[in-house]
Amino acid sequence: MRAIDLAGILAFLMLAFAAIAPAASGLAFDAGDVKVDGAGGTISFPIVLDAVPSGLSGYNITVAVENPAVAEIVDVSYPDWAGIHGNSALPSSSIWMKAADLNDKVQTSAQAVTLGSIVVRGKSAGSSKIVVTAATMDDDTGNGLAPGTGTGTITVEAGTGLAGLAAGQPSAGAPAASGSGNGLFDLIAQIIAFIKGLVGIR
Repeated sequence: MRAIDLAGILAFLMLAFAAIAPAASGLAFDAGDVKVDGAGGTISFPIVLDAVPSGLSGYNITVAVENPAVAEIVDVSYPDWAGIHGNSALPSSSIWMKAADLNDKVQTSAQAVTLGSIVVRGKSAGSSKIVVTAATMDDDTGNGLAPGTGTGTITVEAGTGLAGLAAGQPSAGAPAASGSGNGLFDLIAQIIAFIKGLVGIR
């Protein structure tokens, strides 16, 4: 009798735990590994939740560039379903994003749910991981979701455009400007030469 009671108690506890435990879900970047052509170049990263079996009522996530010397987050956008949304100050190497589905637009069993997008700007040549973690996330019944950590990689290449000219590196295909000994004059001459090269003026 005691063995039966013990088995029943254990079964009850397991069911109770399953009812309150956060539901599993997946958080991932849709963009994967991307490249930016030089400092000042930008790229957009969509943040996508793989699936929401019980819907989605809202979230609070953190997005961070692991190496702030390489890149920074400069803009954020939200999908139409996010009736209320907000984020921390930009630009920054780490931000939080919040949104709520007030009109129940994200339905039960929805897949590939876009939480938002960030725009990342290159600062210097190199590469860095971008990591997304969920502080809080709830389904339509108020139960917590427990998505995994999402990661992506941004690689900033050595620029050959105007950013390169500002660093004293003439763009490929543009006539080289002769030095005058005056740094500002040389920079202006290089920019003029770069523009002439673009439009075919010799």
